[in-house]
Amino acid sequence: MARGEALYGKGTWEKIPKDEHLAHATAHLTKYEEGDTTEDHLAHAACRLMGALNVDLLDQIRKALGINPANSKDTDGSDTGQQKKGRAKIRGKHTT
Repeated sequence: MARGEALYGKGTWEKIPKDEHLAHATAHLTKYEEGDTTEDHLAHAACRLMGALNVDLLDQIRKALGINPANSKDTDGSDTGQQKKGRAKIRGKHTT
């Protein structure tokens, strides 16, 4: 995770859609099964699976709270006001 954070920035994995995490996990497992030793493919697959689980659980929480899913954006690509309020709700803060 530290290497990824150094390359891509802190917390960027949280913004990746679940399907993308799963695709990368599958690719790492395939590389591992093929005998590729250029990376620790099992560790990378595990991290990607945890990322997918995190996104899925947060989406379930947002749905239960009546908040849009994490990866939906306004037409200009920015977070919707509802998403900002949702993140604050999840963190226990209130917004107006």
